[in-house]
Formats: sequence, structure tokens, C-alpha cells
Amino acid sequence: HELAYGGVARSPAGALPDLREVLARARPQIFAGFVFSFSGLFPRGMPLDAHAICQLIRASGGEVEEELSERSTHLVFRRLRTEKIQRAAVLRRAHGSRPSIMWESWLLACLALWRLLPEGHMALPLAEAAKGAAPEQPDDRYPSKRPRDEPAPQPQPQPQPALAADTPAAAADPAPSGGPLRDS
Repeated sequence: HELAYGGVARSPAGALPDLREVLARARPQIFAGFVFSFSGLFPRGMPLDAHAICQLIRASGGEVEEELSERSTHLVFRRLRTEKIQRAAVLRRAHGSRPSIMWESWLLACLALWRLLPEGHMALPLAEAAKGAAPEQPDDRYPSKRPRDEPAPQPQPQPQPALAADTPAAAADPAPSGGPLRDS
């Protein structure tokens, strides 16, 4: 409470400030200096400002761009093997480490935790980014990223172990096996 409202002046009527203002001051600028582009997250033609993720990126100090450019520091994607991912791979070869090609889950985790998370395990390797058109079968390393027209796998029923009371031997022998040890 002190962190959020400490040093905040009340209005003459004694009301506290709007929570949106308090959050804007409290939110760390984790994306300061970052310029984000996106692949497969939003429908084409809709302004980026219409999307909550873009608003949160800006509130966290970052910028967003419609198109991938040399200014882009991060390309955030949802599906593998898009044209933008291939263009990002070309830019990355030309510029060394930029842009980072990141799964959407990295961005969402950073926004949820209000801190910048390491990119290593959530970045798409350059060799993978440079691949051509999407394969016929989903990549085994990314099983959750299947084509939209492919149905989700259905869980298979697991056999239930028989309870001790359900077995014929248990019904005939009232003393459970594995019971307390007796001195002989």
C-alpha cells in the first residue's frame, strides 16, 4: 500500500488518485528502448493500439511497429515459419543479435510478472527461423504449435488400478498383506 500510495497527495475532498494513474507510476519500464513487431498475433489491418498487449508494451516503456524494420529489437510470433520470421532471420544475420525472435509466451510472461525475463529458452534459434515454408507435419519440438485445422489430441482413458478390496484374494483373507510385523 505504501509503495502504491506513498507520497500521493489526496485531493481536497480526501479522495485517493485514480488507480490507473497509480499503476502507471508503479509499472516498471522493463521494455525501455525495445521496439516490437509481431507475426501471427493480430489480424492484418487492425491498428496496433486496438490491442491490449500493445498498450501494455507502451505502458512498460516499449514501442510497437506494424512492420518489421531495422529499428525492431524483437519480433514476437505465435506460429512458426512465417514470412516475417524469415525476414527477421535475414536482419539478424546482418545486425548480429537483432531482432530477437521470441515466442509470444515470453512477452506475456514479462508483462504478467512486470519484469524482463531471460530470452534464451524462449527465443527461436536462428537456424529454425531461417527455414522455409511450414512443414506438412508440426515440428516435434513444438508440439503445442499445431496447424489450426488439425484437431487437438484427445486424452486417452487410463486403466484404473484395482483396489485391494476388489480382488478375490482380498475378500477371502481379512488380514491385509504388508500389515504390521509380528514377533514370532
